[in-house]
Amino acid sequence: MWDDLIAVAAISDFKDPRLMQHMLYQPLTDWAQQFADSKRDGVVSAGRPIWSPEVVSVTPAVKPNRVEIADCVDATHWLQVHAASGKPVDDVPGGRHRSEAAVTFVSVTQSWMVTQQIYGKAGSC
Repeated sequence: MWDDLIAVAAISDFKDPRLMQHMLYQPLTDWAQQFADSKRDGVVSAGRPIWSPEVVSVTPAVKPNRVEIADCVDATHWLQVHAASGKPVDDVPGGRHRSEAAVTFVSVTQSWMVTQQIYGKAGSC
């Protein structure tokens, strides 16, 4: 999911079908809105974050269908830039963002999808 988010953020294409391959509901809506706002503002993302996810819980114990994951995503080198010039949007360096996600097995698609996600502001971890 993160590799596709990085690719989509580099072009700010909120309609990119890669988003729907990895997420549903609130995460899909939130990321699509972020990319739509960025596209409107002529902003893309450059670089890439560093992540180190940890599994917080797996439920139920037998035949699990939900995994909760926590991370402190280091976006120090994943910055928003003006698409036309490549210059940073502001002089604020990237930071570390708390990310918590629920990944659920979706029987209709027979795949694991992010169904809930919190992605905090820079400095949230």
